[in-house]
Amino acid sequence: MKKMMVITNIPTPYRVPFFNSLNDLLYKVGVELIVVFGARSYSRRHWEVSERSFKFKYVFLESRELGINSGESASFSYVGLFRLMYRYSPDVVVFGGFGVCAVKSIVYAKLFFKKTYVWSGEIHNKHRRVSWVRKAYRRLIGLLVSGGVAYGSTAKKYLEDICINRKSISIAKNSVDVEYFLSTPLKEPNERRILYVGNLERLKRVDLIIKSVEVLARKNVNFTLDLVGDGSARQELESYVDSNGLSSMVNFHGFIQKEDLPKFYESASLFMFPSEYDIWGLVVVESLASGVPVIASEHPGCVAELISSGENGFIVDFNNSNQVAQKVEELLGDSDKLRQFKLNARRTAVESCSLEKMAEGFLCLV
Repeated sequence: MKKMMVITNIPTPYRVPFFNSLNDLLYKVGVELIVVFGARSYSRRHWEVSERSFKFKYVFLESRELGINSGESASFSYVGLFRLMYRYSPDVVVFGGFGVCAVKSIVYAKLFFKKTYVWSGEIHNKHRRVSWVRKAYRRLIGLLVSGGVAYGSTAKKYLEDICINRKSISIAKNSVDVEYFLSTPLKEPNERRILYVGNLERLKRVDLIIKSVEVLARKNVNFTLDLVGDGSARQELESYVDSNGLSSMVNFHGFIQKEDLPKFYESASLFMFPSEYDIWGLVVVESLASGVPVIASEHPGCVAELISSGENGFIVDFNNSNQVAQKVEELLGDSDKLRQFKLNARRTAVESCSLEKMAEGFLCLV
């Protein structure tokens, strides 16, 4: 039986269901899946993930956290990874990102004539400054791997630009367990509520949502903004809300576990995604599956793939608060249009975002 080893950082509520689906698909074609986690968690992650939900073979490494790269991610040492690869002797190694595990995987593959693929959602982003050293390093990775697995077409373009042959890149559209969120009742909420789910970090640009709230408040538009998440910018955001008299319109809920998210999506009329940082945006998939239209920044990779402006949401410049406010008014003020947008949002998730389709993007690697 062939073996595929997938190396990633930590188990998360959105990755475990995917690995279960991938395991089922690979088993049908006679391939064994082994998932290697760099660690059980890291300092800024508070998810509760039960190993009882794992339906695949897995190993935890006792990695040391090398340092936080951002509010979103961390780097690990992947101590013991090379020994583990030698022990299991996988035919195909898929590693997430371009860190330490990339180097160790490539060395293993070159020594033992195995295939390696980088699994990445990285995109070109004008808001990030990238050194020539990083560019050169990633091009070297691109030249040494067998191919890549991209989150979407924008990420595929990035992999092509770091010298990976386009014919060796498959797309596994990054997703969540949409079935879980499809159970959210598709109905018009009793109250008009706008939702944001995610970390409260500066590059997430939640401040731009609040700027739009100010514009809408001046127009006496009646709604509530629910901010679900926590982070280093929370105190600053709360102070701004208080000092500008917006406390009655903005609720800070803090970090919420996955099982408690559906009730927020169920009560939401709209979802806001202003990030200048995210390479993808799984909360957008959650929102669409829940039947909640999305007003999104153009920058994250998922937006071009999933948001059809004027059908299931709007793509806007969040620096233009008046434009954002106008789109909010357009939907909140027209219940028929909002209802149609909700139907379109859910249809997008059903047609484009299943975990089974995501897993099929890995099938061609074996």
